[in-house]
Amino acid sequence: MGFAQFGFAFTNLVTGTANGLIDTKTYAIIQISGNLLALPLIWFLIRNYSIPGSALAIIVMFLANTLPAYVVYSKSKFWGKVRGVRIGRSNFKRLSSYSLMALAGVISFPLVEIIVRGAIISEVGYDGAGLWQASIKLSSAYMGFFLVFLAVYFMPAISAQPHKSEITKTVIKYIMIVALLFLVGGGVFYLMRELLIPLLLSNEFMGLESLIKYQLLGDFFRVLSCVIGFVVVAKAAVKIYLIGEISQGLIFCLLSLYLLDEGLGLEGVLQAHVIMNIMYFICSALGFVIYLKRNRGGHVNG
Repeated sequence: MGFAQFGFAFTNLVTGTANGLIDTKTYAIIQISGNLLALPLIWFLIRNYSIPGSALAIIVMFLANTLPAYVVYSKSKFWGKVRGVRIGRSNFKRLSSYSLMALAGVISFPLVEIIVRGAIISEVGYDGAGLWQASIKLSSAYMGFFLVFLAVYFMPAISAQPHKSEITKTVIKYIMIVALLFLVGGGVFYLMRELLIPLLLSNEFMGLESLIKYQLLGDFFRVLSCVIGFVVVAKAAVKIYLIGEISQGLIFCLLSLYLLDEGLGLEGVLQAHVIMNIMYFICSALGFVIYLKRNRGGHVNG
């Protein structure tokens, strides 16, 4: 896994450059080619070697995109022109801001997840914890689509835009787009949940049938908040981002523990997910309005 990180880092460098240049075609080619290369090997490893094979399959997933990323790089105008350079203080400061935001995101949710999962096991049992983890996995699957969509199309457009008036138009446009897409996709998923849950997971997870509505509702407000959140990331507003990440995790954790203690069980945890995301969306929207009213019509510093 440690060795695979080098390939993963190289792929991120190539796709990140493509995103910065708004070259979505290159990003798509690398992702699709890598998945097509990985799927047969992943299937073989899991089918023939069970748990050890599954562990190896994770490494294959990390490495799969490296080959197409290298091919794309070798045919690009950057081939042979990449050199080591001294990073100035200003560039280092900006890059470290993004690193700090990424680190906060990596640490905050897993820590909250460990605490809440332990509480669910104590109050409900392992079956309840399994259902909750399954709801998170389903959420990650469809939320991944929206996050990639925003990262590839929305974030580069916002990063390059210095005028608040144009940022406002872009944010409103993308909020409407993701809201419509989520309502259609989420509506179809909810109506077909009896078919899709056992198909994507197994019959043992049918307990999610009556609970998935909470996950979908919470994720609807979460994806709307992500549109505004990407503006914060694009402009490297570190303090705002850190406050947002920490407050999300803290509110969800405290609400979950409280509702579990009140005897609401797994349903209480999923209700906490809804409440937290509604609160966070309202705060994000209010914060964005305040941000726009300050120095209206002016330029935005990166």
